[in-house]
Parts: sequence; structure tokens; C-alpha cells
Amino acid sequence: MNLTGIADNSGKREPWVELYNAGGSAVNLTGWSLGKGVDYVFPAGTQLQPGSYLLVASNPAALRQLYGAAALGPFDGKLSNDGESLALYDRGGQIVNEVDYALGFPWPTPNDDTDQSIGLINTALDNSVPGAWRSGAPTPGRPNSNLAGNPAPFVDAVTHSPAAPRSTDSVTISAHVTDADGIGSVRLWLQRVVPGQYIRISDPQYQTDWVAIPMQPGDNDTFTAQAPADMRLNRALVRYRIEAVDKGGRSVMTPYADDPQPNFAYFVYDGPSPWRGAIHEKSLGPLNKVLTYNFGQMRPLPVYNLLAQQTDVEDSQFIPNSKLPAGYLGSDFPWRGTLIVDGVVYDHIGFQARGGEYRYAVGKNHWKFNFTRGHSFQAYDDYGKPYPVKWDRLNFSAVMQHAQRHFRGEQGMFESLAYRLFNLAGVATSNTQFVHFRVVDHWEEVTSNQYIGDFWGLYLAIENMDGQFLDDHDLPDGNLYDMHDWTGELDNLGDNGVTDKSDLNAFMKSYVYSYPDANWWRSTFDLAGYYRFRSVLEAVHHYDVDQGKNYAFYLNPQTNKWTILPWDLDLTWDETMFGYGGEPFRDRVLTRPEFYVDYQNYLRELRDLLFNTDQMYPMIDETAAIINTPADGLSMVDADRALWDFNPILASRYVSDDRAVPGKYYEISPDRAFTGMVRLLKDYVVRRSAWIDNALLTDKAMPDTPTLSYAGPAGYPADQLLLHASGFRDPQGSNTFGATQWRAAEIIRPGLPGYTENSRWRYEVESTWLSPQLATYQGDMTVPRGACRPSVTCRVRVRMMDNSGRWSHWSAPVEFVAGSPTLGPSKDLKISEIMYKPAQLDTLPSHDLEFLELTNTGSAPVDLSNMKFSEGIAYQFPAGVQLQPGAYLVLANNARYFEEYYGFAPYAQYSKELSNQGERIVLLDAFGTPVIDFTYSDDNGWPQAADGAGASLVAIGGDPGSPGAWRASTALGGSPGAPDPAPVVINEVEVDPLTTAITKVELYNPSSDTATVENWHITTAAVPLRQTRAAQPIPGGMQIAASTTIPPDGYIVLDTSAKDLVLGSAGATVTLLSAQPNGRPTGYAYRAELPLGAATFGRLVTSDGQNHFAAELAPTWGGPNAGPQPPPIAISALSVSPSDGVQWLEVTNTTAADAQLYNPNNLQQGWLLAGAAFQLPAGIELPPGGRMLITSADPSDLCLSGLVPSGLRVVGPLPLQLTGPGMDLTLLQPTNWGAGWTYGEVDGVYYRSQAPWPSQGIDVVLTRTNLNGFGDEPANWQATTVTGSGGIGMLPPGPIAPTAPADLCSFDAYVNAEGTLEVRWVAKPLSDSVNFRLLRSPLDDMGARVVVTTYPVGSQTEGTTLEHAQFVDADADPRSQYVYWLQAVSADNTVRDVALTTVRLPVTFSYTPYIAP
Repeated sequence: MNLTGIADNSGKREPWVELYNAGGSAVNLTGWSLGKGVDYVFPAGTQLQPGSYLLVASNPAALRQLYGAAALGPFDGKLSNDGESLALYDRGGQIVNEVDYALGFPWPTPNDDTDQSIGLINTALDNSVPGAWRSGAPTPGRPNSNLAGNPAPFVDAVTHSPAAPRSTDSVTISAHVTDADGIGSVRLWLQRVVPGQYIRISDPQYQTDWVAIPMQPGDNDTFTAQAPADMRLNRALVRYRIEAVDKGGRSVMTPYADDPQPNFAYFVYDGPSPWRGAIHEKSLGPLNKVLTYNFGQMRPLPVYNLLAQQTDVEDSQFIPNSKLPAGYLGSDFPWRGTLIVDGVVYDHIGFQARGGEYRYAVGKNHWKFNFTRGHSFQAYDDYGKPYPVKWDRLNFSAVMQHAQRHFRGEQGMFESLAYRLFNLAGVATSNTQFVHFRVVDHWEEVTSNQYIGDFWGLYLAIENMDGQFLDDHDLPDGNLYDMHDWTGELDNLGDNGVTDKSDLNAFMKSYVYSYPDANWWRSTFDLAGYYRFRSVLEAVHHYDVDQGKNYAFYLNPQTNKWTILPWDLDLTWDETMFGYGGEPFRDRVLTRPEFYVDYQNYLRELRDLLFNTDQMYPMIDETAAIINTPADGLSMVDADRALWDFNPILASRYVSDDRAVPGKYYEISPDRAFTGMVRLLKDYVVRRSAWIDNALLTDKAMPDTPTLSYAGPAGYPADQLLLHASGFRDPQGSNTFGATQWRAAEIIRPGLPGYTENSRWRYEVESTWLSPQLATYQGDMTVPRGACRPSVTCRVRVRMMDNSGRWSHWSAPVEFVAGSPTLGPSKDLKISEIMYKPAQLDTLPSHDLEFLELTNTGSAPVDLSNMKFSEGIAYQFPAGVQLQPGAYLVLANNARYFEEYYGFAPYAQYSKELSNQGERIVLLDAFGTPVIDFTYSDDNGWPQAADGAGASLVAIGGDPGSPGAWRASTALGGSPGAPDPAPVVINEVEVDPLTTAITKVELYNPSSDTATVENWHITTAAVPLRQTRAAQPIPGGMQIAASTTIPPDGYIVLDTSAKDLVLGSAGATVTLLSAQPNGRPTGYAYRAELPLGAATFGRLVTSDGQNHFAAELAPTWGGPNAGPQPPPIAISALSVSPSDGVQWLEVTNTTAADAQLYNPNNLQQGWLLAGAAFQLPAGIELPPGGRMLITSADPSDLCLSGLVPSGLRVVGPLPLQLTGPGMDLTLLQPTNWGAGWTYGEVDGVYYRSQAPWPSQGIDVVLTRTNLNGFGDEPANWQATTVTGSGGIGMLPPGPIAPTAPADLCSFDAYVNAEGTLEVRWVAKPLSDSVNFRLLRSPLDDMGARVVVTTYPVGSQTEGTTLEHAQFVDADADPRSQYVYWLQAVSADNTVRDVALTTVRLPVTFSYTPYIAP
């Protein structure tokens, strides 16, 4: 597969996937699909030949352009460069093959800068094994470039223990190594990098300074070795590789050569040593006091150790001893080092100083790190919780203000708080973490010179704005531009984004030069996001945006709207900071009256919920506590000041004199300490809040602020929190009410109930519930369950809007500690339907059509707020969701495909697919109590139709863990969002044989509930399974009138004579479909397969539960059917598995009259035995009670065997074998039908080998006990074991008196192996004076008969009573159609016809029903 993708003409990379058929036969991929990583359904007719390749691409045209390779596609989705799952599903939704690939060892690491793919090195290998893949030049549709006939060993699961060793620890390195030929040897290669002697990957020593030691085999193919004792050096980096050789001499070195970190590594570290320093050692005052900073005794911060060469550190930071003439101002990463965080080694990373023209101004510079491909950085928040998405780049803020700003000593709180406020206000911006930074570039960790050593002080880690940033903040993959100098550079190329900045240029050109109207802004720009951005910008004074910098532009590919995002927030939190706040949109958007009201609403809300002393004071204290130990101890801010306030770098040639300036820490602090800086931040909040209220919140026409009071039970039970709001009042007058909105939030911080030590504080802006805007005034409100958890401090507020769109301030909060819930989980909430294994469709991937349906069976609403599926699927309901009585709610596995198939959107999409084999499903209420808990299965009595056959599981009551509590849905595809349709059936059909139109249809409701069939559809059109939920109505037929119902066990008769319901040559199928008012099918389908040949057909259900339609004895409209007509010719016996190999079936004339089994007026219209593909020869007549045998043997040979009793006619041979497991055999006769004719059913039997059909076996004959009964009824058959004759003639009623003048057994005409016509017959004359003669005529001129031969009695079988004749008609043309007559001539020359026959059809004949004019 190609992960990075080929580059098209625009420079975009387009991924593709290659399939290979390693089998010996072609694979029909029709309806198969790719899923998980990408979505694609293979079209009809897709075949993958043996040894062939098939490509599926996101851009087939680009693939063809670059490689000349044809591909299917495009597929939906995008293959992640960092790894994910890719699955191949068959038509039934079963996973045929799955690959969980990753980026980096043990998987390959393809280069991101060149066109590379990863491919199997041998197609016979298990592709789930990472070692079976390598990166290389793409070869789409051809053998991979990295093929290996016999690959080297596979190495994975490489670990070292302990993960973060100290110098006293012995380190064990292990690896899992396998090879089909056996392992010859495994060696561990080690390289020690001592402090102060860093080895870059580009240094010659990196290639040469390795030592090898053998690894010893252990259990389960694991090899281990212990690092030598000389590797146990504090602050030393130990790199290692593993080389494995199989017994054939093939070797591999891991990590692979494509890995930009081609070694594993660990860092030996005993923790940071105490550091001694004075603020100003040359001062004569208290600042010269040397203090010991024991980092283990102060509040811990995560330690980031950078290992690098001293010259690289000096040059990259442009600090004393650097020989560079000026600091580097480029954007590349010229220097290499190793970063260790939390014991994880990020080796060979790039680094540089970060910033613009003042990059090196103050000496303590910002840093930027670039991680290698496949080794992204795991960042954490200030409480040690990992951020969900790893970072490719890491920014450091030096947390030291320029001197002329007078705020040195705020220690990064300005920046940290500003980033946090933007994020809390819903504006995506960088996440941060305060860190303890150390640089290992000397042998000594601590020296007598406090400025030389590992300790580099306090820094703020800041997330880079790129593709990982978008993922981290749940933003779709769109183009992201870093803006500076009024233009932008692409920081992330979106999935469908342009590469030439044309989107950005067009956007900027429009708002700069075109003076767009309000509609353009609403459709092109994220106005709501901008109001939030601007509100926080004003609050924190992020005014350094005037020069087209310090923000980003992001184009959301889903909304196609642009958003502005903040960046570089160090110049904030004071009105004297640089800039005027003139980003591009302030004067273009906020000056418009139509936008001003909305902006005022957002600004007002920010003041109410976030930017106020009630919330900001605790947030400032929380941030300060992260870096500042309480007053009785030293802290990181103290150590950082001691290192940097008078650091010699600040007075060197490498800095800006006016910006570095030693001794500026706490210059503006009231108490000349960090606590004073905290006080300044709080004072700013007071001052800025007042300024916002007076200068910005100028619109005073909003409604009055409502008041709120608690009205629920005492103790504030968490499930009965009732609040009451005061009435709506508006200075604009009466009748101006617009909406009400409610919210709840938990307040979590030290000193309040619910706080957990060393956890993040929670603020009121982080709502646990926000109601929709309620257009009808609602003064009382019950807070949804789970919005306020028991024993946690909670606040509830309300606000009101007038009809001009102005919101009031949020009310003063009602604050309380929620009590325990008093009500248990609802017993009325049920899972009513589960689609765990959908049937495969040709156009949609079946695994994406899973769903789960909930219903409220009670009489009161059920509050679903914060309920969570913890097993089976993964989904949590938001606060405020209620399910009304009798209502349904559907959760789907893939909302897009669900809506495409079912025609409506599900409530939500869940994650984690339902198991096809069954699993446990658990739904917890808002307080963690189980509401639903059961396990379903695909076996052990659970409905099998739901196991991939198209049905869902539908609850019918009882214990949901019991299979008896479920049935298969009547609707194919289930009935999500509605009751499963009653299994209404077509019960009786009337047909006009002259016009073949259906004139009347009776429906029957077999259920115990009234069935609603309004808008349902009846059609004779072909309706495949996939169209029972077609997006368009089924054409033709009739739609049942609205409000039509059928009572329980009741009937309804529909007059269809004026409708488009005609049975034609496509077959005799009538289909009943559930449908919407617009005629679109909704899934339920009942098909009536009519046998034709009669006027009225009725449904009957046999004892094996099968539905059948047969010609009725009499119509019974509106009531139970009278039953089927007795067959005039019945299939009366079957021998399927005889020991002598001669299969046969017997038919019997059940009437009191002679029966002709042909059409005497058209001998070409022969009777048929459908299922066995046999056409009966013309001329067969059966007397009352007469029987005929249809056999697999040659008829004459069977007659000559002596096993056939007198009076029994034999025809054959059958072209198809009768199958033991079961076969549908139908006897058909030509019937007038419409303007022509068709084949109507005379009798039929679909015998089966399983109960309730009689047990079958060798020499077991099935005999029909009731010849007038229905042929498909198992109860009408019995099994009899026979011997000797194979049962022929042993069955009741025994021999039959033959018809004069001869007892004819067989009469057969056919084209023999030599290609000439041959005629055979076997007969017993009933008189000694009878001779036989054979006549022939053309089929189309039967009057032109000629005698072709005469045979006297006994001429062929002397000594027997049978006359056997075999005549080759050499004069006849085998290509023509003839009729042969057999006549008996008595001694007195009296001629009597014995029989006629036509030439037997060849065995290649197959029967297809048709209607002929």
C-alpha cells in the first residue's frame, strides 16, 4: 500500500492500496469492500485472477498519469501516515484480510519527502506480521521492488528493562525473533554516548563506535542480553541495534535502514542533581546569597533532557562561544540532538532557536524541535495526562519577557493563561506544559560556575499548529496557514486542499478588495468562531496582530468556511503590550450592525462565565501553583530567576542590549517577587473587565438579567434538580420574547467537594449541560441526570433572548453540592433492535450498516442524559436528551452509509463495531448504574436470519439475554426508527388468464396486533434484495391507500383490476413491500411465487413452515383458504439414492379419465419436469390410475432388466441427477396464457433431507401417501427401504392391467453416438398373432406417415415374452424433427396404434419458463 501517496500535477500525494490473488482460482470481488481506514465497495463484475494485482486509489487518474497503472476508485477516507487498520470484507461482511499497519519499527518507515510505498517482501507471508513489509519505490500493479524469495528473520517486540534505568540498574534487552529456517544467531550492537561527547548521526563515529554481544535464546522465540556494566553511567545515552541471522545465512539489522532513527536507545538517569546558585553573585546585597535548589523537594515539573554537542547548542542559540557571525534565522533544523522525556528517547531530532527578528534578543531564547518520522513526541498537560495526538514538532517558550516591557518574572503565565482561555472559550489553539529543561553538553552535570551545567531553567512547551494540531482539537483535515507579513505558509495540506495557496489568495483578495456583503461573510467565514476569538483577544490583550502575524487561517473542508486561530501569545495581559489589535476582520466585520449584536452576545457571555474575578483568580492561582512552591520553600520560578536574571549571556554581544538587560526580574512586581506578579495578573483582570464593560459592551438593549432559585427536593438530589427562573423582562417592551437557555457546570478546585489532589481544576465555562434555545418560555427546568454529579459542586444558570437576537447576561448562579440520586434507572428503556451482521449489498459495505435501536416502552419520557454504552459499542449521550414514550432512537456504526441506505439520519454514530459472533452489551445511566446488561449470540437458538441473512434482531419481550426474547425482523435490513412491520402476507390472488392481469389480492395479518399497511406497495416488477430499501420508489403496481389497517388474524381484499399488475414473461412473482408515502420501500418484502396456469391461487403453509401458492379448490375472499386443487397427475414416488445407481421418480394419473401428457395439437409443446431439465416425449397417455417412471437409466435397458412390472411406462434418461440434500421437482404442462401460452404447474415436490421430511438413505424410496394432497407437504410422504428391484413395481397399488393391443414399456427415439436417428422400444404383445411396425412422419406434417420397418413377434428376443426392437433410421435427417408411430398389426391385418413419440431432446437442454404468442 502507498501511505504518503503519489504526487499528482498539483503536488498532492494520493494514496492507493494494492490487492494480490495468491490463490489458484479467480476471486469474484463483486460487493466486497475495503473498510476501517478507507471505504470502498467493489463494483459488480470485479474479478481478481490468480497471480494478479488489483489497485484501488484515492485518485485513479493520478496513478495512471504517473505509473500507467489502472485502478478502481476513488475510495473515501485517507490512509493515515501514522498507521491504522485496513480491512477487506467479503459480500457477507466477514473480514477476509486485515492489516493493522503502523509507522516505525517493527513496521517500515517510508520517507515522507519522496514517493514510497510499503509492500510485502513475499506474497506468501502473513501480511499481519510487520517484518513481512518493507518500504521502497512503488510498483503498483506489478511485483514489489523489495521481493525476497526466502526472507531474513523477523524481529519485533524489542524492549529494554527497566524502561528508564538508573545508573545502579542492570539493563536487559530482549527481542522476539522468528524464521522458518531457524535462527542461526542474534547479536546486540551497542553504542555508548557519554555526557559532553555527543555523537551525531552524521558523525563517522556513529557508523563505527559499536560493540556486539550475543543474545541468548529463551522461551517463545525471545532472545535476551544484558548491557555491559560500563554502560551504567549516569546521563549516558545507550543506543542499540539487533542483528539476526537465520540458518541459511540471511541477516537483518533492526531498526531497518529506512528508519530516520536507525537505532533503539535508553537514557541512564539518576534524576536532576541539586543545583546551587545566587540571583546575583556579585551583588553586595541579599541577591548574592547562594541557595541550593533540590528539585526533588520542590513541586516536580517534567524534566526534558536535550543531549547535543556543546558547539551545536552554542550555535543554535547564538550564545557565548558561538563562532557564527550572526544567529540563524531560517526555518530548517540544522542541528541534531537527542531529547529524553519521561524515559522515552527521541534520538536524532533537529533543533533550532525559534522566533522572528528578535529570535536571539534576550539570551534565554525560544527553542523548536523537529522529531523524526515515525517517532512523534508524546506531550502531556501540566498534570501528566497525555494529549490524545502525538506532536511532530515541539515549541519552547523561554518564559522571559523582553526587558523594555517590564514584565520579566511572570514566568510564562501570560502565555499559558492566554492559550488556556482561548481553548476554554472554544477557540482551538495550542496546548501547553511547563517543563524543567536541561541540556547535557558537558561531562559535568553541575559545576562551580552556576551558569555552566545541565540546568537551563523553566520553559513552556507549546503545541505546534499543523496537521497533528487539527487532529488534537477534533478539526477536519483542512488547509492550515501560518500567517505572517500579510501572507501565509501552508502548515497542513488538507485531504482535498490545494497546494498553491489559491484558496488563501482568493479568500484574502475577496475580503480586502471586494467589500463583500453580509451573505458572503456568513457563507465564507466562521463568524461564531471569530466572535469567540475576538472576545478572548480583547480580554487578554492579544494585540500583537497588526502586522499580519501571530494568527493562523484554517479552511474547514466540511463547512468550507475560514477560521482565524491565535498564535504566539506572550505579549498579552497588559494594556501596554505591543500592538493595536487590528487583525484583518475587526474593522470589516464588527462595524456591521448585523454582526455587532452577535459579537456583543459572545463578549457578554465571556464576562459572565470566564473572564471575571470569580473564575480568573482561581485560574491564575492554579497556574502559579504549577511552577511555584508554597512560600516556605524554593520553587522552579526561584531557580529560573537565579539562573537567568544576571546570566552573563544577557550582557554579551549575542543579545539586544535594550531587550536583554540583566536584573529585570520582578521590576514591576509590587513585592519584587513572583507573588507580586500574580497580583498584577489579578489586578489586570479587574481593570480589563471594567474596560470591556464600559468600552466594548456598548449595547444595553438586551433583556434584563433573570434571577434563578432552586425549587427541587431538599438535599439537591442529582436526579431531581428543579430550578425556577423569573419572568422575561425586556427594555424594548412587551411581546419581545425570543428564547430561553439553561446551563449547568461543575466547579472543581481545591477546597470544594469533588476535588481530587493533583488534578486539573474545572471552571464554569466548561458546561456539563447546555440546553437548546427554547423558543417557548419555560420558567421551570429539571437539570438532566448526570449534569451535576453527586458530591460535586455544581452551578446552574439561565439567560433569555429577545426577538432581536440579543441575549441577556446569564443569571447569577445557583450553586450547590449535588446529593445522591433518589430514583433508580428507568425500566422502560429497552434495546428494541440490533443489526449486528447486515447482509452484503453491491453498493454499500455491509459492516458499515450496523445499528442499535432504543425505545421507550413507558408512559413518561426517559432522560438519556450522560447514559453511556460501556460494552458492545462505545457511545455516551449528551446531556439533555430525552426519549419520549413510544419513541425510537437509532445509533449507527456509520451515519453516512446508514442515511444513504435507510433514508434518514441516525441520532448519532457510535464507535467499536458489534461482534458478528455475539457479545455483551451494557448501558450505564448517568451515575454508572447498569440500565441494560445482556449478551446476544449468533448461535444456541438465536435467530439465524439475523446472522448475515438480512434480518435484524427484534425484541419481543422477556429476558434480553435469552434467545426466546428476540425474533428475526420481518423487514430485510430491519426497521430502525419504527416498529418492525407486522408480517402481513399475500394470501390469495386472482388472475385473468386472458389478460394475465391480477384482478384481486387478499392480504392476511397473522399477528396478534393490528397491522398498518398504508402506503405499502404491491408490484409484479422484479425486486432484488438490495432494492427493498431503494432510494427511489418501485415503478408500477399499486400503492395501498392511507390509513389502511388489517385487524389481528384478519384479512383485507384489494381490487387491483385497474392497477398495473400484470404477470408476464419475467415470471409469476407478486411482491408486497412496506413503503413510505412517496413510495420508497422501507425494507419489508413478501413474495408470492405463483405457479400460473389457474385463475385463483391461495397460500398454504406446510408443516415445515414454508409458504406456498397453489391453484385453489375455490376462492374464499376474506377468510381462510379452501386449500389446493388435487393434482391430476401426481409425483407419487422417488428413488434418489439407489445402490444400483438407477434413480427414478414415478408419476400417477389420479383422475378417472385417460390423461394425455402432451398437447396433441402441438407436439412441440411437451410436458416438462423442471428441476431435472427433462422434457417428456410426446405421445404419453396414462389411463386412470396409470403410472409412468422417469429414470436416469436408458428406458429400454431398464425395461429389459425385468424389474419393471406390466402396465408401467418408462421414459428417460434424466439429464440431471436427483440430489440427495434436496431438489425442487415440478411437473409442468403447456397452458393457454394471455395471447399465447406458458407452462402451468401440474404438481411439484421440493423434497429435503432434513426433518420434518422422512429420513432418507441408500435404497430408501419416498412414497406419497396422499396423492390428492399437496406435493410439498412433508406429512404426505413416507420412507420405505427396498431391496432387489430398487423398489420398482413394489409400491402400491402394484401391477396395472396393460392396455390392448400391447403392454408398452418403452418407446424412445434419439440421435445416437454416430449421429443418426435410432428408435428403440420394448413391449409385450397381448396376442401371439401380433406384429409391430414403425412409421415416421415430419413433425410439421403428421399426415405424411410412411412405414419404415416391420418386426414380427419375438424377432429380437427369442425365448422371452418381451419384444425389443432397435432400429437405425438411416434414411432420416437427424437435424429434422420427426414423429414416430408404433402400430400393432394382427393376423387379419387389423392395424391399431400403440403409441407415438418424438425425438428425445439432447441432454444439454435446460428449462427456462417463458410465454410464447
